[in-house]
Amino acid sequence: MARKATEFAQFKLRIRESLRRRIEKEAEKKETSTNSEAVERLEQSFDSEKRMAEFQEHWEARAREWRERVDELSRQAHERNEALAKVSAELDAQENNLADIQRQLDAQLASVSVVDALLGENQASRDLIRRIALELANNPDWDRTPAARKTMTDKINSFIKG
Repeated sequence: MARKATEFAQFKLRIRESLRRRIEKEAEKKETSTNSEAVERLEQSFDSEKRMAEFQEHWEARAREWRERVDELSRQAHERNEALAKVSAELDAQENNLADIQRQLDAQLASVSVVDALLGENQASRDLIRRIALELANNPDWDRTPAARKTMTDKINSFIKG
């Protein structure tokens, strides 16, 4: 016949003498019986195993969470690095465009200086020559056909009359 879980059972156990003395000393400190001390220590060993298993499960779950978080942060960092590389490439292109514009501006300033040197103090002449030069620059095919030359001539005449 099986025993009920609430029943006490006698259990003979062979242990080293040194262990028995340690159990007796601890029982005396706690003012309890040697039997109670031994039973408590056995129960604690099982509880300890259970707590260790729970602790291990808890930290394995935490480690999985951290790995997932690290993976997510790595993915985000990769996406940001790609976006940063795009922005960097765009900035490089804009710097190149700016350098081209600066070269064009320098060339125009040099032309303005030449016009100013040639025409001296005559502001109206300088403005007219600049307007003509700008119109020619904006219409590079002005000399391809007689009609295009006529159109350019009419514009220049309107500048003079204007």
